[in-house]
Amino acid sequence: MTPFRPLLLGFALLAPPAVGHAKTVVVAPGGPHPTIQSGVDAAAAGDRVLVKPGTYSGGVVVVTAKAGLTIEADGEVVLEARGPSGAPLGPAFEIAAPDVRVIGVAVKHPFDDPSTGAEGHGFLVTAPGARIVDCSVTHAARTGVLIVGDGARVIRCRFQDTGVKFLIPALVIEGDDARVKETEIALCPRGGVRITGADALVEDVRLDVIRDGVGIDLTGDDA
Repeated sequence: MTPFRPLLLGFALLAPPAVGHAKTVVVAPGGPHPTIQSGVDAAAAGDRVLVKPGTYSGGVVVVTAKAGLTIEADGEVVLEARGPSGAPLGPAFEIAAPDVRVIGVAVKHPFDDPSTGAEGHGFLVTAPGARIVDCSVTHAARTGVLIVGDGARVIRCRFQDTGVKFLIPALVIEGDDARVKETEIALCPRGGVRITGADALVEDVRLDVIRDGVGIDLTGDDA
């Protein structure tokens, strides 16, 4: 599936942290940085990793020191969350840094890695301020997005056929001030959106074929 194209939006939901002298690292097949992970490794906190069109394999880990990093697709970008031989690797994106943005990436086939115990989420985030925008996750063993942290934003995303191995909704956020907007969840048998935390907002979310579980489950004050 082709992910939604990023738009230039002048509002605070997508505003990046203020960082001086940020650079852009370009990821492209056959280039100096041929994988998304190599681009992330070459970037510093607050930098932008611009991913040229193509299908990339492997998982992406953003460590704590990369706060404020932006990973942005420049065209149609697919991340196959598997090794060269098709072996499962766990999460497609594992993000431990705060205020990280991922824009316009289509994630496919994140499954549990039995050799390490790593869980097959599309996005596994354990930090505040995450922005997942114009992305998609297809055929995940567990969630499309699991975020543990305040201030999360999931905007114009699509999740299809997630939670295929476990009783988990497509989108799970544990933290206050979460926002989910203009997002589609299709063929996810174990539930749609579950947010545990205060001041949550779910707006303009389409649910299509949720066989078990709850479509939208908000638990917290002022949700």
